[in-house]
Amino acid sequence: MAKITIHKRPPEETSLAQFPQDIENLYEQIRNRALALFHERGSTPGRELDDWIRAERELLCVPQSELVEHETEYSMAVSVPGLEASQIEVSASPDRVVVKADSAQKREHRGGRVHFSELAGRQLYRSIRFPEPIDVDKISANLKNGILTIKASKQQASAEAPPKKAARARQSRAKEQKA
Repeated sequence: MAKITIHKRPPEETSLAQFPQDIENLYEQIRNRALALFHERGSTPGRELDDWIRAERELLCVPQSELVEHETEYSMAVSVPGLEASQIEVSASPDRVVVKADSAQKREHRGGRVHFSELAGRQLYRSIRFPEPIDVDKISANLKNGILTIKASKQQASAEAPPKKAARARQSRAKEQKA
């Protein structure tokens, strides 16, 4: 089992807007590929959206994932077949985990003619949002048999701020007592 380093982001960096350069670069790659597809099919208008969607599929991989909530933590599984731990980047903030990797497949063909290949590299990208905040200091990630497993402890409620469910229950009881 390979351990993955997690880049911890402070609470003020909780939105995807904090990853602007990554998103801008990805958008630019998709735009350039969609334009190339448009030119490949003769620059005929009317199918630009198809070109864009095809470019996204060629360049981006959104892996199969799951998020499971337990009493004190969340556990996630992300399918990353064929990737090494060194290729995977995990970033965590209190409200989300972002998994990124470049799945470039470089293959040499000695002799023979390639008729088709679906082994081209794509960028893997997955953002998983939590229902409740996590403690970014208590998160771990491991890779085994093509599955990235991430465990994140829920943020402990402070003594001053009661949990939402408990607060709602107290409000309901107070209303019943008044009635």
